[in-house]
Order: sequence, then structure tokens, then C-alpha cells
Amino acid sequence: MVVRALRRAVVLALLLVAPAQAQTPEPVPRMDRPPQFHRLTGNQVQQIANALPKIINERRKYPGSYPGVFTKGPTRWQVSYYSRDKPPKEIAQVIVDDPTGAVIEQWTGYKVAWTMARGYPGAFGRKVNSPWIWGSLCLLFLAPFVKWRRPLSVRNLDLLVLLAFTVSLAFFNDAQIGVSVPLVYPLLLYLLVRMLWAGIRGIFGKLDQQRDFVTFYVGEAEVSSDRDTLIVSADGETVRLETPLRYRIRPKALRLIVPAR
Repeated sequence: MVVRALRRAVVLALLLVAPAQAQTPEPVPRMDRPPQFHRLTGNQVQQIANALPKIINERRKYPGSYPGVFTKGPTRWQVSYYSRDKPPKEIAQVIVDDPTGAVIEQWTGYKVAWTMARGYPGAFGRKVNSPWIWGSLCLLFLAPFVKWRRPLSVRNLDLLVLLAFTVSLAFFNDAQIGVSVPLVYPLLLYLLVRMLWAGIRGIFGKLDQQRDFVTFYVGEAEVSSDRDTLIVSADGETVRLETPLRYRIRPKALRLIVPAR
């Protein structure tokens, strides 16, 4: 009775730390006997994995591939399939539940090595990716900048494009990388065109014609503030300066050394 109680205590302790151990697969010493605290044998787990249609199709692409059986904590198994390449490449992976013998996960392609692409709940952002929280953050981002009186304005379109990245993120979190990545391309292309358009207009001195820009032509300027200091961008760096800020144009103040013609 004492031995059984101790075994139950050990099993309980293992179950409590299972999430940490599940990240480290351990090779099975014998395939014909269940490891300690397990119900299934390595041979039984391998047969379960070998019968999966997804695994059968993937192994056809790699003739001569072979399996490796591992335990992942006290309640799970991992069956990895390797190619005959040198070094071997893991081409497929199956996770099996020991108490029930059910297949919990099966992965092929880039999702074998890239676990981030599997869409595990809470892997990125945790509760931030909740629709209620993420949707509220999107509304908070959108509300201050929307032109409500001009719904068809370019600014509103820019905002919608930025928020459209959320659609790609949703597919990524759902492990649909094949959909998530292509959705980003047109959005990035739009942003590239918009930046080029703004840059070209700036080169030709036409930014002052844009609604979002206010241009002043002065020789001197003073910026006052209720604050004692302000953070200012100067020569590509941010510095804190005391107010008021005074700007003055000094014609021909910059001297350059150029090669003789």
C-alpha cells in the first residue's frame, strides 16, 4: 500500500510539471513495453501514427523515411519521421495521447520545424489576441484619425489598409500561413506606393498642397509651450530642449568642400 501511494504521488507530481517536460522528447528505451507511468508501448504508438493518411502521403514524398518514437512527459507521445538525407530532416510529426491513444496533433511541411506556425492558443500576445480586446484596440487607433465628414478620403483608406493587417494576423494565429502571408503582399504594395507618392511630391515641393500638411515660409520662428521642455527631432535624433524653441535660417552658413571642376 505504501508503494502504491508513493507511485500515485510521483504520477501526480509528474502531471503537475508536464507542461515543462512536454517540450523535451525523450527516446523510448524499449518499444515492446510501456515506459513507466504509461499505458501504451512504443510499437502501439508507432502503428497509430503510421496509419494516418496525412503521414502516409508525406512519407511517399521521401522514400526510405523512418520513424522515431519519444515520450513527452507522462501523458503524451511524439512520433517523428525523418528523411534519409544527411543530416536527416524531420519531415512529419505526430503527437499521441497516452491514456486514450488519440492523435492530438499531426504536422508536415514547414510546421514541423516552425512550431510558431502551428497556431497554439496564446502563443503570441496571449489575451491581447482576443477579438474583444484586439477589436477595441483597433477602434481606439481608428477613432482619432478618421475623417468622418469625408468617408471616402485617402486618409481613411490609409487607416483601413493599416487595420487590414489584422486579417492576416487572424489567419496566422489560426495556423493558416498559406493564407496569412499572401494577404500581406497587396497591403505592403499599397504602402510602398503611398510612400513613393509622398516622397515624389516632397521632392517637387508640392507637399504644401496636401490637406494634412501646413507649410510656413519664414526667416525666423518661435515655438512656445506650457511645458518647460519639449522633445525635438534634430538631424535624425531626438533631443530635449528648453522652451521657447527658436528657429532661424542662416543663408550660406553651411560651407562645403567640393572637388574642382
